[in-house]
Amino acid sequence: MPGQYPSCLTAYPKMPPPKRPPSKEGGLLRQENSHWAFTNPDLWDSLLGSQARENQFPPKGRENRFLRGRLSLYYKKEEERSGQPVGGNPFGSAHRPTAVPTGGKVVRMQGVGSVHRAGLVWGASLLALLTRMQAILSVGLTGVFWGGLLAAPGQGEVFVLQNGGRIEGQLLNPDQSPRSLYLIRTPEGAQIGLEARQVAQVLRRRPAELEYEKIKPTYPDTVEGQLALAQWCLEHNLLSQRREHLERVIQLDPNHPEARRALGYMQINGVWKTQDQLMQERGYRLYRGQWRLPQEIELLERKEAQQAAEREWFAKLKLWRGWLGTNKEEQAVRNLETIREPAAVRPLATFLQDEANPAVRKLYIETLARIHTPEAVKVLALRALEDPVEELRLTCLDYLKTEPRPDVVALFISKLKSKDNKMVRRAAVGLAAMKDPTAIAPLIDALITTHTYRIDPPGGPNAMSVTFGKGPGGSGAPGGGTGMSFGGGPKLVKIPVQNQEVLDALVKITGVNYQFNIPAWKSWYTQYRKTLQPPAADARRG
Repeated sequence: MPGQYPSCLTAYPKMPPPKRPPSKEGGLLRQENSHWAFTNPDLWDSLLGSQARENQFPPKGRENRFLRGRLSLYYKKEEERSGQPVGGNPFGSAHRPTAVPTGGKVVRMQGVGSVHRAGLVWGASLLALLTRMQAILSVGLTGVFWGGLLAAPGQGEVFVLQNGGRIEGQLLNPDQSPRSLYLIRTPEGAQIGLEARQVAQVLRRRPAELEYEKIKPTYPDTVEGQLALAQWCLEHNLLSQRREHLERVIQLDPNHPEARRALGYMQINGVWKTQDQLMQERGYRLYRGQWRLPQEIELLERKEAQQAAEREWFAKLKLWRGWLGTNKEEQAVRNLETIREPAAVRPLATFLQDEANPAVRKLYIETLARIHTPEAVKVLALRALEDPVEELRLTCLDYLKTEPRPDVVALFISKLKSKDNKMVRRAAVGLAAMKDPTAIAPLIDALITTHTYRIDPPGGPNAMSVTFGKGPGGSGAPGGGTGMSFGGGPKLVKIPVQNQEVLDALVKITGVNYQFNIPAWKSWYTQYRKTLQPPAADARRG
């Protein structure tokens, strides 16, 4: 119970229960010369009482001098308050603590030697409890530990600790390299030693920030005073502080136009609104620093989920590919056979493109066929054109031709205009498999295509040739003669090509055959479009 006589103090039976002075000071501890004094007895009593009941304090002797120092400070404070000795004080004025432990380490005070570590064994427990109590007792005790004990404005550095705490002070060993210890002088003059691993970040305070701390109290809490201070902050690039003072201005004068506009307000129909409020009223949401409609956010999140799923499939396929050819090959094949998720399509397409083994490519093709999404179908259509193995191209077509697929037909038709004659012929094979009448006209145009080929000179690029000329008067007459030339580089020649695969596709789709007679095919197609029915077998069909 708070105020109860701590059980650990039974070594001092004459000591009365501590009196409880009013709790008016903001910090947990207050520095007095080279030691710290408790400034909130309610918190003191709660902490020390609970620790004492758990018998975590050393009961007596030299190892108890930290607790003895704390109690002596309490009695010293009572004596100063009342102006007379407090009865039952067993310590007198000679006992003073020499350090406050932090994180189980000694906090060295300026002008005071280090403390025997054994006397501070319980320091980590107390500090951990202080840290927890900071959040609990924050109402009315702003900055209970770090703010009251070790932090104060006007110092050059801010040391952000791994546990989230902050210490402001001056770094005394800035040149140490590699960094193992931070020696810090607090505003009260105390010196603190922190191991490098305890510090997460060191923030350097700019001279303008230090100057701001000095001049801030000199500006009155009026509209004019706060507006002037906001302007000073703007001139010194202290934007967060400027905003704080502008907000104070509109607290004092809600319709102050200059402060409102500086804070981003606009007056709409007599009402001041921020840009954020206007965007929210229009249905937008601030998403990752940008205003977006809910539909956009949904699409972005869906895309991110898709990408995350694809990354997982990349990892799985890489693992299973490694199993092929080992004693886990059967398991890898079974795993591939069970894939049905659309998110696996893009990873499968990548592995299919990079795979050199035709047998493994066939496994990927069969897996894509089972997924059967538009994306998977597109991959199969491209593979029907690009795979170097004819058997695999035909395997893709076997899956594609099972149902009408206008998108696949359109892809094949576009490839009939390819500069590569090999691609033209493969596209014709695909159209023959699909048997779509919309391909008739493009196929007629592709019966004979012109392609550019590179022709090397006979004998190679450096071959030599000799020519003999004859003039009007016979051999050796003027105008005749003998010449010698060396072969030039390769030549590019355009050659028309009759595409047998295109003709085969036309015959398969239409049931007629006009060979490579393009005018005859076009005449037939004109009649076909009028009747929308293929004509009877033509006598010229061969």
